[in-house]
Amino acid sequence: HLHLDHRSPKDLDDQARMLIHGDGKSLWFDKSVTIIVFANGKGGMMCEHSYADALTNAHMFEWLMSGEVMNKAFSGPDEHTTGYDAVSVDKFTK
Repeated sequence: HLHLDHRSPKDLDDQARMLIHGDGKSLWFDKSVTIIVFANGKGGMMCEHSYADALTNAHMFEWLMSGEVMNKAFSGPDEHTTGYDAVSVDKFTK
Protein backbone atom coordinates (compact mmCIF):
# COMPACT_ATOMS: atom_id res chain seq x y z
CA HIS A 1 0.00 0.00 0.00
CA LEU A 2 1.36 3.44 -0.93
CA HIS A 3 0.41 6.48 1.16
CA LEU A 4 1.27 9.93 -0.22
CA ASP A 5 1.25 12.33 2.72
CA HIS A 6 0.77 16.06 2.15
CA ARG A 7 2.80 16.93 5.27
CA SER A 8 6.60 17.30 5.52
CA PRO A 9 8.53 16.20 8.63
CA LYS A 10 10.83 18.83 10.16
CA ASP A 11 13.43 16.40 11.54
CA LEU A 12 13.99 12.67 12.18
CA ASP A 13 11.89 12.69 15.37
CA ASP A 14 8.98 14.28 13.52
CA GLN A 15 9.42 11.83 10.64
CA ALA A 16 9.40 8.86 13.04
CA ARG A 17 6.18 10.08 14.67
CA MET A 18 4.54 10.56 11.28
CA LEU A 19 5.63 7.11 10.11
CA ILE A 20 4.38 5.36 13.24
CA HIS A 21 0.89 6.84 13.50
CA GLY A 22 0.50 9.71 11.03
CA ASP A 23 -2.00 12.27 12.19
CA GLY A 24 -4.09 9.67 14.02
CA LYS A 25 -6.60 9.25 11.22
CA SER A 26 -4.74 8.94 7.92
CA LEU A 27 -2.74 5.72 8.48
CA TRP A 28 -4.34 2.37 9.12
CA PHE A 29 -2.71 -0.83 10.33
CA ASP A 30 -4.74 -3.07 8.03
CA LYS A 31 -2.02 -3.69 5.41
CA SER A 32 1.09 -5.84 5.72
CA VAL A 33 3.23 -3.02 4.34
CA THR A 34 2.54 0.69 3.92
CA ILE A 35 5.14 2.81 2.13
CA ILE A 36 4.78 6.45 3.13
CA VAL A 37 6.14 9.30 1.01
CA PHE A 38 5.99 12.86 2.34
CA ALA A 39 5.60 16.06 0.33
CA ASN A 40 9.30 16.92 0.82
CA GLY A 41 10.44 13.60 -0.72
CA LYS A 42 11.34 11.88 2.55
CA GLY A 43 9.70 8.59 3.31
CA GLY A 44 9.68 5.33 5.13
CA MET A 45 7.50 2.36 5.75
CA MET A 46 5.27 0.82 8.36
CA CYS A 47 4.89 -2.96 8.57
CA GLU A 48 2.52 -5.27 10.29
CA HIS A 49 4.29 -6.46 13.42
CA SER A 50 3.93 -10.19 13.04
CA TYR A 51 7.23 -12.05 13.26
CA ALA A 52 7.88 -12.86 9.61
CA ASP A 53 6.28 -9.87 7.92
CA ALA A 54 7.97 -7.08 9.86
CA LEU A 55 11.49 -8.55 9.72
CA THR A 56 11.31 -9.59 6.08
CA ASN A 57 10.03 -6.22 4.93
CA ALA A 58 12.46 -4.27 7.11
CA HIS A 59 15.42 -6.19 5.66
CA MET A 60 14.13 -5.68 2.11
CA PHE A 61 13.68 -1.93 2.65
CA GLU A 62 17.11 -1.61 4.27
CA TRP A 63 18.69 -3.45 1.32
CA LEU A 64 16.93 -1.17 -1.17
CA MET A 65 17.86 2.03 0.62
CA SER A 66 21.46 1.18 1.54
CA GLY A 67 22.40 -0.68 -1.66
CA GLU A 68 22.16 2.42 -3.81
CA VAL A 69 24.16 4.51 -1.35
CA MET A 70 26.87 1.93 -0.66
CA ASN A 71 27.37 1.10 -4.33
CA LYS A 72 27.10 4.73 -5.47
CA ALA A 73 24.65 3.68 -8.16
CA PHE A 74 23.10 7.11 -8.39
CA SER A 75 26.04 9.40 -7.69
CA GLY A 76 28.14 10.37 -10.67
CA PRO A 77 31.33 12.43 -10.47
CA ASP A 78 29.30 15.58 -11.12
CA GLU A 79 26.65 14.53 -8.54
CA HIS A 80 24.13 13.74 -11.28
CA THR A 81 22.44 10.36 -11.38
CA THR A 82 24.25 7.62 -13.23
CA GLY A 83 21.62 4.89 -13.09
CA TYR A 84 22.15 1.17 -12.81
CA ASP A 85 23.89 0.84 -16.18
CA ALA A 86 27.00 2.50 -14.74
CA VAL A 87 27.51 -0.12 -12.04
CA SER A 88 27.89 -3.85 -12.16
CA VAL A 89 24.86 -5.90 -11.18
CA ASP A 90 27.29 -8.08 -9.21
CA LYS A 91 27.69 -5.31 -6.64
CA PHE A 92 24.02 -5.66 -5.70
CA THR A 93 24.04 -9.43 -5.36
CA LYS A 94 27.17 -10.01 -3.26
